Formats: sequence, structure tokens, C-alpha cells
Amino acid sequence: MHEFSSICTTMAAARTRTPKACTSSLRGWWPHLLLMVPAGLVAVLLFRTEGFDPAPLPDYHSWFSSLPVPARNDHVLRGIERLADGHVAGPEDLAYSANGHHLYTGSADGWIKRLKLSETVESVSVENWTYVGGRPIGLAIGADNQLIVADAFKGLLRVTKEGGVETLTDEAEGVKFGLTNCVDIAGDGMIYFTDTSYKYKLGEHKMEFLEGNPHGRLMSFNPSTKQTQVLVRDLYFANGVALSPANDFLVFCETILRRCRKYHIQGDKRGTSRTFPLYLMVRYPFLRKVVAILERFVKVPEMSWKSGVLGVSLEGKPVALYTDPALFGITSGVKIGRYLYFGSLVKDYISRLDLTIHPARAIIDGLDPAPLPDHHSWFSSLPVPARNDHVLRGVERLADGLVAGPEDLAYSANGHHLYTGCADGWIKRLKLSETVESVSVENWTYVGGRPIGLAIGADDQLIVADAFKLLTDGAEGVKFGLTNCVGIAGDGVIYFTDSSYKYKLGEHKMEFLEGNPHGRLMSFDPSTKQTQVLVRDLYFANGVALSAGHDFLVFCETILRRCRKYHVQGDKRGTVDNFIDNLPGFPDNIHFDDEGLFWIAFPSGRTFPLYLMSRYPFLRKVLAILERFVKVPEMGWKSGVLGVSLEGKPVSLYTDPALFGVTSGVKIGRHLYFGSLVKDYISRLDLAIHPARTITKKNSTSTTTSQTKPQSSSSSSSSSVTTLSAWIILLVVGPVGVAVLLYRANGFDHGPWSSRAVPLSNRHVLAVSERLGDGLLPGPEDLAYDADEGFIYTGCGDGWIKRVAVAGEETSVRVENWTYVGGRPLGVAFGAEKQLIVADAQKGLLRVTRGAVDLLTDEADQVKFKLTDGVDVASNGMIYFTDASYKYNAEEGMLDILECQPHGRLMSFDPQTNLTQVLLHDLYFANGVALSPHHDFLVFCETPLRRCRKYHIQGDKKGSVEDFIDNLPGYPDNIRYDGEGHFWVALFAGRKLSWTIQMRYPIVRKAIMILERFVKLPQVQMDAGVLSVSLEGQAIALYSDPALSIVTGGIKIGRHLYYVSLVESFIGRLDLTQHPARAA
Repeated sequence: MHEFSSICTTMAAARTRTPKACTSSLRGWWPHLLLMVPAGLVAVLLFRTEGFDPAPLPDYHSWFSSLPVPARNDHVLRGIERLADGHVAGPEDLAYSANGHHLYTGSADGWIKRLKLSETVESVSVENWTYVGGRPIGLAIGADNQLIVADAFKGLLRVTKEGGVETLTDEAEGVKFGLTNCVDIAGDGMIYFTDTSYKYKLGEHKMEFLEGNPHGRLMSFNPSTKQTQVLVRDLYFANGVALSPANDFLVFCETILRRCRKYHIQGDKRGTSRTFPLYLMVRYPFLRKVVAILERFVKVPEMSWKSGVLGVSLEGKPVALYTDPALFGITSGVKIGRYLYFGSLVKDYISRLDLTIHPARAIIDGLDPAPLPDHHSWFSSLPVPARNDHVLRGVERLADGLVAGPEDLAYSANGHHLYTGCADGWIKRLKLSETVESVSVENWTYVGGRPIGLAIGADDQLIVADAFKLLTDGAEGVKFGLTNCVGIAGDGVIYFTDSSYKYKLGEHKMEFLEGNPHGRLMSFDPSTKQTQVLVRDLYFANGVALSAGHDFLVFCETILRRCRKYHVQGDKRGTVDNFIDNLPGFPDNIHFDDEGLFWIAFPSGRTFPLYLMSRYPFLRKVLAILERFVKVPEMGWKSGVLGVSLEGKPVSLYTDPALFGVTSGVKIGRHLYFGSLVKDYISRLDLAIHPARTITKKNSTSTTTSQTKPQSSSSSSSSSVTTLSAWIILLVVGPVGVAVLLYRANGFDHGPWSSRAVPLSNRHVLAVSERLGDGLLPGPEDLAYDADEGFIYTGCGDGWIKRVAVAGEETSVRVENWTYVGGRPLGVAFGAEKQLIVADAQKGLLRVTRGAVDLLTDEADQVKFKLTDGVDVASNGMIYFTDASYKYNAEEGMLDILECQPHGRLMSFDPQTNLTQVLLHDLYFANGVALSPHHDFLVFCETPLRRCRKYHIQGDKKGSVEDFIDNLPGYPDNIRYDGEGHFWVALFAGRKLSWTIQMRYPIVRKAIMILERFVKLPQVQMDAGVLSVSLEGQAIALYSDPALSIVTGGIKIGRHLYYVSLVESFIGRLDLTQHPARAA
């Protein structure tokens, strides 16, 4: 008999749907729906198919409200274990026998299966106990250990412990059961059960809901008299049955009406029942008629999600809810000891949740977000003398796909091993090597739980801070909530943190949202087994690291972006000082490298959304409520690792705008290793090749020699934002909303979301590219190659045309300031006489020789150029070029794209006559230009439309335009022909959803345009690269990188691809023979 200390009511479907679930289920049947809906509508109007006439359902409650539940766990999938995975097909119901500690379930293959329960998943055994045929659903165990089965096809069955199967009943009042469903047994042997529908069978049960008429019955069967009695008729999908502890009443469920009712078995109310405390289709029978007709022809997908189990008291009051937005099809729940077991008609395993580790919590009602201490300015951080802001360009991935969430790292020089704790409960060990391929990984020890912090003691024993399992699990009578990080002193004393005694792992976001200090720093003495609390009331206590002399330790408070020093020895023993605060991110683990530096990992840098939440408790309250219903995305990026001296001074920072979730950093030799809670690999950066660099302004020199090296970006210090400036931002945002409502920006159809398929690709070019002239080429926009002398020419942001010697295979290259043109040189191309033609965004079309600059033209049709952009030169000397916009200049170029009006022009300039002719008007940000091999046509790019077009110079089609390639995988900039049959199109950004939204919805662009007038919006042009295209306009190969931004030019020279970016200070060189594009 089911336990009734709290009734476990399963919820196979909740009332709302997540967009992700909706999208995935719609994908398969949407085309069929489009074809079938018209036919369905006609049929509904003309016929009553097979007597199916949907009825209105009783409207006894509000669809959009439900009973409040005082305690909830809305993320059970984070904690469940899978029992008998793959060995039970659709375990619909569960029955527990304390005699033998067995769990019984009916499987879709007709077997009753029996599980021998155990503490560990691996020790749970499964056996095919008895074959009953049919489809066993509801199960209950009687006093004599006989199993009663409600079989959907066969009726009510009795299964003896010897394996015999007997049919007890399959009809009542002359009406056969249609879908025998659930069952329970009273102390006197009376069996109570439900027939969900006398009209529809299993497999047709969806029609019961669609019709909406009550065909269900609650019945009893007396084994002594063999009599079957109908107790309650006309039920709406009669389902689960459970008896009370005293057997004086039972509770049964009506699925369609989202309610449970009480039927009185004994007492004055004997024989009576009362209520025991899907909108469109529930409310509108017409829609159910349409779906029913569709069901005859196509398989209509299930529309249920947010499944779970609800605990209810004997008085019918909800107590605790265990659910998950991604959970589907839970049909049974039973609590056994500290575990809650879930059965499901659509799974092939039984789920188990440890309620002591993953309890339901009264989080929302008890959540009162507190103001955080305002001990530093959010918008400024400590200056760091040396930085590498693009570590993703140089990292290697170790154990890729073999380590799930390596949160912390511990290194043992004895054996050159690196240990990490993974989400699957294993401690994994890596044997380090110079090459990625030679690094080996082994499953070292299974600890279960969730190992997080690691530290190695003097005797090479590994100490693990496991979020769930512990060497010690409490201090001062308070259980640990989230044991996090650990460090070991020379005397063997273990220092560790409990991030929060209130919230567990999986709920840790709530600790930040609440903003109250629940963290503790503690010590554990292995000799005395004593746990001592050293510091209380910490804001998400995190990493711990001891100093070289073990006289003090440093621990992190994540929420406050600071690390503090706790004195272990000396006069200050037991006291706490600030070590370093106002960090560039939220600190996690910290490690000491024995070379005088602490290494602090931060999973996220400072971001504006996090600032708003930290400053305004109300926003955190809202987010906490939202977290109950939808998965709120993480709002952190710019992750990294900071090196700090023993005095608490920042030394070097390794970060990247696209890096997220770094939780640990440890330096071993010349390498820096990164662990991450959200990755399935460990990253490694060679600091000798990719060091942090001190940025200084460079004076222009005529000739400079530079080693091939990674870029180091300077980080401009943001000035502190005062209360006044915050009000100014609010005053700006308000008018923007009004302006968007009053004005309209022009809209256009920029093309579909999907892009042209590219057969070959290399999506990680940064990690394998050389960087020529690093730091000496500020913002190189385009490339022109002089094959005779072996120089590449490029126009830079400082007004210089610079040239780089690239002849030969040297890793050392020479950068020369060739000619100063002023303005902003963009497109560059060589003429027949080796004169360099430059499209200068500010000055117009220029002819440049060594030390001389001539203006060729700066207007056409009496309209001045505003943004002269791309250029190429024909063999007859004719120059073809673009003016991206006659309205906006280079600094306002993004506004032209946001406005989406065609201000661009394609033009020609004849040096013989000095005539400028407009060939094409009304182009959308006209950009790169490249001539074909025979100069019979040229190709030009329109950036916001993600397309390139062909303009015919000669032949029958002279002067006409046709599409060359559209629906590109990014936004095109310059284009170059390589002399080998391919055009190379630079893509300054890949396709991103944010860009698509901007392009498709004018109101969004209007808001951005107005905001851009007052605040500098962040750049989102990532995933840039270069695309190879054939002469026929077919995409051949894509070379890109998720961390690459605003690539504006690319050209193939020999076996190398050279590319430049408007926001970088080098020319990238990729060896295509060593790093080719490959088929996906």
C-alpha cells in the first residue's frame, strides 16, 4: 500500500510550456499540421466523425492560477539518479515492499520487474520477476505480499510471489473496462481501483481528453465475494488511488480537471465524495475536435512538460513540490526513506532523488533580498600592469570531452599528475605532457556526490571538498550546505569553506540573489576530528589558498569581488585583513604557485546586468521568482584568471571577452591551466608564447622588427559611475522608449535566418594563426599584395599605409611605415604601374606612391563621398570603388546599417579623363570590390544584406547586375581575388540571433540608434572569418573563430591565408596546408 504520511501526487503535465521544449516538439510535425489543418477545419464543419463530439469541461477553477506550495524544488533533474537505466520500459507505477527492500514496476514489454534497492546506483539489481502480458500499469502490494496489478488490457490481476497470474475482474455492471489504471489495497483486503475510460483503450487515451466527456469510474473488488462494485461514475479520466493510514477514506485523481477527490469508506460520510483541496483546448471543444481529426492521420506530439511529484498532507494541503521545466511524463512517485522515486510511462529507467541533498525549500516566500555592502565602485577595478585579453586564441584543450565540469585542479609534482573533480562523481587524473595528444586521462577514484575543491597533502593524500559528501559535514550544529574549496597546511590541518549553510549546489544562484552572508571559513584537524568555524557571515565563501610559509591563508568572497587574508600564525593569529578587493570579476578558486603568486579564477567579469542586480534587491527578488518558472540565462562573461603577489597586488590578467565559467587556475611550469564548471575539458595556455603584456604607446618609426606574437589589448579604465550618472542613464532610457513609439526606422528583409551551406570549414583559426607585426599595425582594414617585392600593404587607423615583408618562411617579420596619408585608409589595391590606390574613408579616392599622396576624386554627381570603402583596379587602369554611405561617415558607419536605407554607391574613376561615374545607386552599405580574372565583371558586397552581387563590365550584359552569392554565413566586408580561381570574402561578423533581430525589427534598431547617441554600446560582432568562393559564386571553405571579431580583409598568398581586423593590431597568417578547412 502506498505511504500516506504525505500523498505523492504525480503530474504528467503542467500548464505552461518552455520555448525550448515547444520548439523541439514542433519541429517534426509543423509541416504536417499546415497540410492537415484546412482539411480538419472542413471536416469539423461538415461531419461528426465517428460520433466524436467534444464537450465543454467543467470550469470550476482558474486555469492560470494554482494552489501555492510552501516548499519547492524546481530543478530535480540536477539531482536525480537513474536506476535500472535501459532495463525497464515505461515504468508507469511503483510499489515498494519493505520485506526484502524491493521496488516493483510494470514494464511495457509485459513484465513485472523487481529492483533490489541499494544506496549506490551501481548496486541496484533488476530482475524480470513475472510475465503478465498486456500492459501492467498500477501496482499495489497486499498484506500477504501478493501483488495486485491494474493491467490496461487485461483488467485487475493478482500475481503471487510464486509467479502465478490470475484475472480478478475485467468488467463492472456489464461494461468492460477500457483502461484499467490504478489500484490500492485496504487492510481488510478490499481492492480499490480505477477504470480511466470504458470507451477508449490505452493508445487512444488522448481521445478521452479531447472528447472531454466523463467515462471514468472508481470501483472496488472484494476478493472474498468476487464482487465488483462501481463506487463513483462519470469521472474525467479517473487515475491514481491511495488509501489513508486508517483506511477510512481514499483519494483518487481526475487528470483532466487537475484535481483529487476524497471518497469516504467509513464513518458518517461513507459513500460520499468531495474535492480534495489545458487552457485553449480545455476551454474550446472546437480545437479539441480539430486535434482529434488530425490524430487520425498524423501523430500529434504530446504537449506536456514541467512534470513532477507533489507532496500533500492528510488535510489536502500542498506541502512540497518536486518538478523541473524539462521533466516530462512522470506517472508515479513514492517516497522510501530519504529518497523520492519517480516512475514514467515514457522513460526506460526509474529516477531517484535524495531529499536530504535536494530538498524542497521555501525559497520565494522566505527570500528577502538584502542590500549588498557597497565597499567599492562597480565600474572600476584595480589596474593590472600586464594583460592578455585574448587567451582563447592560444589555449589548448586537454581531455576534451572526457572531464565533465572540472571545477578545481590540484597538481602533484610526484608523477606530474593533475587531478580534477567531475560532475559524474569521479576524480580524474591527467598525466601531463608537452603535447595535447600525449596527455592521458584516467578515472582515478569514484567518490559520488559532486567533488569540487581539491588539495593534496604532504603524504600525497587528496582532500576533496564535495558539495554533497564530506569528511565532516557540520560545524556548531549547522550542516554544511555547499562545501566548496579546500587547502592543507604543513601540519595537516585542513582549511575549507562552506559557501552557504542555507543553499545547496544547484541553488547557489539563490545565495547571490538573496544577498545575505551564509558562508563560513573553517578548519578541520584530522588528529582530533574537530571542526572549527574561523570566520562567519561571509558572502559566498569560496576559494582557499595558504601562503608559502603557511602563516596566513587567502579566501575569496565571490559576491563582493574580494579576497581576504586570515592569519594562521603570529601576532595577528585569528584576525582578518583585506587582501585584494575591487577585482575585475567574481572570484572562485585560488591557488598558490610556489613562485610567489596567487592565481585567482573568476567565472565572470564585471557586467552591467550583474551590477544592476547587486545594487537593487528588488531586481533580485524578481529574478528569484522567474527562476521558478523558466531557466534564467547566465549573465556572466569575460571570465579569466588573475595573478596576484603575496602583498595582494595584481600582477597579470588572462581573460577573454568570450570566455565564461572559469572556476580554477593553476600555474605549472610555463603553462597556466584553467578548470571550468561548465566545460568538458581543461584549458592550457603557454605563457611563454602567449604572455600578458604591458601596454605602452608606440611612437611611429620608419622600420621596426617584431616577433610573431599574440595581441595584447589595453583595457581602458572606466571612470566611476556616480549616482548622478545613473540618473542620467535613466533619463536617457526613458526618452528612447518614447522616441521608439513616435518614430519609425525603415525596415527591410535582410534574408532568411538560415545561411548557405559551406562544405568545408575551420572554425578555430585563432589558436593556430601567426600574428605578424603584432602591436605595430593598429586596425589594418584591407590587404594588397606586391608579389614582385614580397610586401603586403595595409591602411591603419593611425593614418599610415604600412607594409609588411612576408617573403620566405621567417617567423620574424618587418613592418615599415611606408607613407602617411592621414584620414582613415580602408580599401587598398595596386594599379597597372604599381601605384597604390587607396579608398580613404575621410578623404576619398587617393593615389599613393612612396612619400606622395594625390587625391583622385571625392564626389560623384555633386554628392560628396562620406565613407569611401572598397577598391580594385582593372588592367586598363579603370578604378572601381564604393562609397558605403553618402549620409554617414566612418565613425557613424554603424548608424547606416541600423537605419537600413540604401545610401551606398558603386562607382568608377577613369584616370585618363578624371571622370567619376556612378554605376549603381541605392546600395545597402556598399563595401568590398574585386574584379574577375578577365576583368569582364566585378563582384561587390552589400554588408547588411549578407550578399555579394556581380556587375558586368564587358559583354552582352554590360552594365547589368545579378546575384553572385547571397545568404552568406556572415556580414561581408572586403573581397579579394587570389589569381587561383577563388574570391575571398571577409566576414566582419558571423550570423548571430541578436543581429537578425536588429535587422528584422526596425523598432529594435531605432532604440539602439538613439541609445548610441548617449552611451557606447558594446560590440557584438563576433564569429568573424574569411569565406572562399568560386568564380561561379559557390561557397567553398570557411575559416573563422567564435572569438574573432570584425575581420575586414582576407587574401590567399601561396599556401597561407592572410587576414586583418579593424579592431586588432596584427595581420593573421594561417597555413592552409597544416590547418585546412575540413568537411563538417
